[in-house]
Amino acid sequence: MRCLREFHKDIGLLFSWIMFFIFFSGTFAYYKDSINLYMQPNFYKLNYLDTSYLKNSIEYLEENHKDDQIWAITPPSFKTPYVKVLSQDPKSQNDIYLNPENAKILNPYKTLGGDFISTLHYEPWGMNVELLGKIIGYLTIIILFCLISGLAIHKRLFKDFFKLKDRSFYYDMHIVTSVCGFIMFFTLIFSGLYLSEKYMLDKIYRQANIKKIENEKREEKILEQKREMKNILDRMKRAGGGSFMPKLYTPSYADIEKFISNLDNKDFINKIEIIRNPRSAILQINTKPKEIFTENGVNMGFYIYDLKSGQKIQEIDDVPINKTQQIGFLMRHIHIADFGGELTKFLFFIFGVFGMLMCSSGAILWTKKYDKSKFLKFIKVLNSTFFIGLFASFGIYLLANFFLSLENEARDITQIRLFFISLFIFFILNILVTKKYIYEISALITSLIFLVVVMVGVSYEAFLKSNLIIMLIIFLLISLFFGVFSLKGFRG
Repeated sequence: MRCLREFHKDIGLLFSWIMFFIFFSGTFAYYKDSINLYMQPNFYKLNYLDTSYLKNSIEYLEENHKDDQIWAITPPSFKTPYVKVLSQDPKSQNDIYLNPENAKILNPYKTLGGDFISTLHYEPWGMNVELLGKIIGYLTIIILFCLISGLAIHKRLFKDFFKLKDRSFYYDMHIVTSVCGFIMFFTLIFSGLYLSEKYMLDKIYRQANIKKIENEKREEKILEQKREMKNILDRMKRAGGGSFMPKLYTPSYADIEKFISNLDNKDFINKIEIIRNPRSAILQINTKPKEIFTENGVNMGFYIYDLKSGQKIQEIDDVPINKTQQIGFLMRHIHIADFGGELTKFLFFIFGVFGMLMCSSGAILWTKKYDKSKFLKFIKVLNSTFFIGLFASFGIYLLANFFLSLENEARDITQIRLFFISLFIFFILNILVTKKYIYEISALITSLIFLVVVMVGVSYEAFLKSNLIIMLIIFLLISLFFGVFSLKGFRG
């Protein structure tokens, strides 16, 4: 028991910063789509419910990209209120964002948005993916031991949960968040460990990749279209000019719409792709199935049609996979809360907040118990940098998106650099300030940063979207939390 106690005290302290970083990035990753939208003020007023988006998009492609072989249309949604169209010929590919109501081209801000925070969760250092996967996997094992050791050494854990003695705010917070979130923490850590397993055991076990499972007939049909297009281009090249190029078959909106209207899950379309050649065109519709798992495997939700003949080529709604693949698929969906809708993501977000509070309260509690340690100042610096500085850096990252020049070609990279630079500045600032008010000063700065984030969002009318109202509330609560924390600290 003493060994477990020492492990939880010392190793737990060391990994509390890493664990907090993982909880921080993972928690905000649940709202990465909302953060993406928050950082695109040009999209705030778009009406994603407009049903004319398909007709407008087809007309736009016919007028502006009539010679491109592949057209792809991503419908607008609650999270992405714009239409994303892709046109592709053998030489280039163009991604274009359109207004659903009139197909006018939109100019998005160049930013990684919430995808950057989400990527931090599993790829924070730009290292080799396989090596990083192994490192994260072994770190996850240690974190799992920290969680279990905490349960083992706190004999009165569940009893103390109902007896908040107010002797230590951080002790009570550590107990409450640990008890409330233990099952969820264990689930997230275990599922994350399973997802890292393929890197850790790559020499003796390789998990099959779902993305590599393709239907042979569908693949053959698509390759046939591409080969035919390549032959046409080769003949054109030998002829020495573009006059030899036959006109590609162009389907009408009515041709496409009649197939979509007959789909059972037409309201859950992920992507519409049209592959054209001079004689005909193939329509691929990728939907989000109502039920992900089938009796034999997974539902891919693919429908393939010949637009000229009007015949269905294939429907891919049941792809067999083995039990190992099913478990991996299930673990991934659990880990990213990709089930149950927005309520599930909100609950996972709340438990992520509990995880951050558990890590931070445990580390601060250590400094309270061992306030005579010669490493106390440095530990407080790390506490402040991770537990407060990460939020401040995130706020700077958000603000940079609104204040950097739109003409700056490297503005997305600049935002990322500002995130890490501000985190380093916080680290230096914490070294320089007095030990007594190290948390309070950092918290006050962070509170002011997020207050500005909220004000900027309101000035751009972010409140027009319900999912952005949630982000405004979250950012405001962050500002209030750190503001109250700093004021209480200054008052003693």
